[in-house]
Amino acid sequence: MGWLRKIEFFQKVKKMRTPKLIRALFTFLAVFFTGCFSLSAYGLTVKTDIHSQYSIKEPGAINMEIDITNTGTATVYDVVATITIADWAEPYDELGDNPPGGKINIKSRYVNPRLKPGKYLVTVLVHFEERGGATHRKYHFFEIAYRLDKASSDPPRVSVDLKSPIINKKIMWGQKRNILVSIKNHNKKPVKAHVHFCLPDGLATYEPSRFYRLSPKKEIADTIPLILRKRARDTNTYKAVVWYEQNGTHYSELLKGKIRVVSKPVYFRWYLVLGITVLLIFSVLIYYRGKRR
Repeated sequence: MGWLRKIEFFQKVKKMRTPKLIRALFTFLAVFFTGCFSLSAYGLTVKTDIHSQYSIKEPGAINMEIDITNTGTATVYDVVATITIADWAEPYDELGDNPPGGKINIKSRYVNPRLKPGKYLVTVLVHFEERGGATHRKYHFFEIAYRLDKASSDPPRVSVDLKSPIINKKIMWGQKRNILVSIKNHNKKPVKAHVHFCLPDGLATYEPSRFYRLSPKKEIADTIPLILRKRARDTNTYKAVVWYEQNGTHYSELLKGKIRVVSKPVYFRWYLVLGITVLLIFSVLIYYRGKRR
């Protein structure tokens, strides 16, 4: 019946007078180009770059300057940033919106008269939203060398090992969605170690920061439960910041891991066996009930 409708349409076009036909063509072109423009609007990209620099002009005081630049083609909204050094964190709320090509500048000052020599890892976390409401996280890391001439020459004696899971979307339950953490103290003295997980969009955890008291030569195993969101990618790269103090010196390390998300068909063998068993029991009950009647 589709060809009959086409014939009827062309017959109506033939009967149209010239002005009506022109108006119809203009309407068609307007709708067509509007659709094209809307498609180009949906093709806008969201991209944010973060740059940093620091200076130390007096003992125990670190001056930092952070630039958050929108290098995409879409405006990002409600920008929020947090700067973290070891157990110190400073939030910057209500930074506003950042249009394409725009730059948000943050000047921060960390003061600690008891700051120990060593290498410090600074984490800059930036939150922002798209026009549609989707939220994003962007991380930036940089290292600060503080009074290395006063630091201990001993090598780091705390090792951390991460084992990342492979998550199957089609397994609803019974699947271990955890990052396995193994941390060992090789020192002859106790150590307090901290591990902070920086997860990408689509993944989350309720306790991203972990604290461990390690006695001499002790090893601890821990699990980090993961929450999987719909926007998780097939391959998700995450970071973990590890820091501790040893012999009066601050040590920090940036670890990296990958979490794979797959979608493979799962054959619920046990559920199938259970279902058949229940069906057989149900059939036997119906049989004996009918026999009694």
